[in-house]
Amino acid sequence: MSEELHMKPQNILMGPWPVRDHQGFQTAIEMLRASQKPGRNAVDYVQFDTIRKMRMVYFTIHDNSARGGADVACFKGNHGKTFLLNTGSTDTRLFWKFITGVEKRMG
Repeated sequence: MSEELHMKPQNILMGPWPVRDHQGFQTAIEMLRASQKPGRNAVDYVQFDTIRKMRMVYFTIHDNSARGGADVACFKGNHGKTFLLNTGSTDTRLFWKFITGVEKRMG
């Protein structure tokens, strides 16, 4: 379609992924592994409400770290309300898609 319109084709970079984990893959893998442990209500798995707490732990640690404090953008909106934009690995679009999928499948 780009050639037909005499436009340069878009070059969307699909990879490779950077070596560091800025998408929350490690947290996602740890949550999946934790879900396979024996739970209080079921012998062969842990419920979603239990493993979702792991995300909050990583978020809190990042938010209170030297890097987390430096990476946060802060601005004021209407009526003086302050908004924070966190750059932690558990606040990425990919991680939230993972969480949504896990919750949908685990209930």
